[in-house]
Amino acid sequence: MGTNHNMETTASIIKAAEDALNETNAILQKMYEMAVQVANDVGTDADRYEILSEMASQAMLVNV
Repeated sequence: MGTNHNMETTASIIKAAEDALNETNAILQKMYEMAVQVANDVGTDADRYEILSEMASQAMLVNV
């Protein structure tokens, strides 16, 4: 029972880490796309400010 329980616990930890990594990857991809928009001077100054603000919020999610 102990070994099986340890294996299940390990599998759960690995799955949680994989899910967190996938979510982090999605956030970083979104941030990359926003950075490209800002770098390409897309939209108005207000649009770029909004994008940069969103990027800061996304960065906070990654740093948690």
